[in-house]
Amino acid sequence: MDFKLRIIKRKKFPPYLNMSIDESLFLNNDNKTIILRFFGWDRPSISIGIFQKIEELNIDFIKEKNIPIVRRPTGGKGVYHNDELTYSIIIPSKHSIYNLNVINSYKIISNIFINSLKELGISAELTKKSGKTNGFCFSTQNYYEVSIDGKKIIGSAQRRKKDGILQQGSIPFTIDYEIINNIFKLSDNSGFISLKEVKKDLKIEELEDILIKNFIEYFDTYFEIKDLSEEELIKANNLLNNKYSLDSWNLYGIY
Repeated sequence: MDFKLRIIKRKKFPPYLNMSIDESLFLNNDNKTIILRFFGWDRPSISIGIFQKIEELNIDFIKEKNIPIVRRPTGGKGVYHNDELTYSIIIPSKHSIYNLNVINSYKIISNIFINSLKELGISAELTKKSGKTNGFCFSTQNYYEVSIDGKKIIGSAQRRKKDGILQQGSIPFTIDYEIINNIFKLSDNSGFISLKEVKKDLKIEELEDILIKNFIEYFDTYFEIKDLSEEELIKANNLLNNKYSLDSWNLYGIY
């Protein structure tokens, strides 16, 4: 079957709309299009996994700092989004990647990131061990993820349904260690790192361009760079109003 690769270049959106856009694209995809979306956040924000317990976070601190929390449509643990490149990729169920198990599908996408980082002079690799689990995504290491010198550099999470895969991920350029220690009740920062700690002059646009090139090469199919349409934004805003703007969803997973 012939597939099309659609690329949506990075723009910043509010946290609740970001998740609404991703889920809306996922729910309404035509099963013939691979969608690769890059985006940013219009304010520092926290996202948590679809099944994550809010008690894993320091809610008093979050309220004091007025940091918004949004529950993702994918699994995994919490992420503090600020200075980063965030991505999502939607893969239709008719694509061969869908037939792989979760770990092997992660590995394919991770290797595209690894090759892209290497082109930028950054020596990244697949994580060689599975580590401890807590409320913070980057403290939780798995075999299929991307690391530099054993330190996690990209955090990703998936959701699967009968029509395809949605994978979302965060690539931090800088990390505010004091903030994340407070949000996620951390005492150990040794297991993760930001890109600018490795290459201080790297720009988000530079990484985005390399990733676009390498995803195009990997999928080797017709591609187009196409922004969100008015109709897609209407659908996303409907999901925002009915789900992602609700405290019941973002705090407790109920809507």
